Formats: sequence, structure tokens, C-alpha cells
Amino acid sequence: MNCLRTLQPPTIAVPHDLLDEFPLLERGTPARPLRSIWMAEVAALAAAGRNTLLRTQVANALNAGVGREELAEIVYWTARQAGLPRAIEAARTLSALFTERWEAGQPIN
Repeated sequence: MNCLRTLQPPTIAVPHDLLDEFPLLERGTPARPLRSIWMAEVAALAAAGRNTLLRTQVANALNAGVGREELAEIVYWTARQAGLPRAIEAARTLSALFTERWEAGQPIN
């Protein structure tokens, strides 16, 4: 299980004044748990076509308890807003990550 912790994104240096203004950049809240934040990030990255970073955030979402079907649905709705080509690329990214995790014996919700 410790190997799953290595899938967290690298820490990014954020100016302290920005952290004061947006204190929730690094953690969730009871109103908005990390699970919801990861889902929003997956949607944004899929729509933007940022598939390298999408892969990391999908892993984070899986570790936070987001299910495979939920992630697939996010990508499905990406097609409506960002177009079919970006949704297809995001779906390929999901599929590759799911396959790797399954072959490694890691859980996929």
C-alpha cells in the first residue's frame, strides 16, 4: 500500500500570500473533501488535454476513493464541453492507467 503514496503529485512552491488568500489549495474541507477536488481536477485536465498531468490526478482520485465508473463518466462528459478528440485521449489515458494498476495488483475501485 505504501507504493500508492508515491502517486501523489509533486509539491509545488506556492507564494505565502496566495496560500493566505486560498488556504485550501493543499487540503480538502468537510464541505469539499479531497475526493471531490480530485474529480474536478480530472475534469479540468481532461478538457484541457493535459494528459500527462491527468494520469497523475486520476491516480490520486483512485487513491481518494473515486470509482472507475465515475472517472469514465467524467471523461464521457468531457466530450460535450471540450470535444471528442480530447475525450478520446483522456479515455486512453484512463484505460492505460487502469490496465497498469490491474496488472500490478493494485486496487481499482
